[in-house]
Amino acid sequence: MDYRLWTFGYGQYSSKMRIEKLLASFRVNGISDLIDIRHSPCASQIDPKSNYGPKPWNLQASGGIADEVEAIGIRYRWVPQLGNPQKRDPEMRILRAELAAPEAPWPINLGLAWLAEAIKSASSDQRIGILCACDNYDYCHRKLVAESLRERHFGGE
Repeated sequence: MDYRLWTFGYGQYSSKMRIEKLLASFRVNGISDLIDIRHSPCASQIDPKSNYGPKPWNLQASGGIADEVEAIGIRYRWVPQLGNPQKRDPEMRILRAELAAPEAPWPINLGLAWLAEAIKSASSDQRIGILCACDNYDYCHRKLVAESLRERHFGGE
């Protein structure tokens, strides 16, 4: 089985260039399916009176990144089960503990199984990418997701 997964983080891009740079990166890499693995992208449904809601520079799932990628022919899916449940924990202790128990019905384990099936059932011309906000792959939960996926579902290839 050919295991291929592209990962993208947008934290290094200025807010003005964020969507433009991401779309260019998706095009260059031939991404056909984008899996948003942010635990909680900014969404307008939260509370319209609060300060937490869509901003012109934000990549909220509804009305933001989804619309942009679908407009260029990329299928978008938000899979919150693959998100980091504690964004303010740079050690990712909870996520690591959940990943250490692959038999437990933690959301991350269910998300990994779903992503593995999506990759295995993808056609040869499909390229799947995962998206997170972090700028540095080495300190982002998407690295844990990618490595755990490879080890559990693709024999560590």
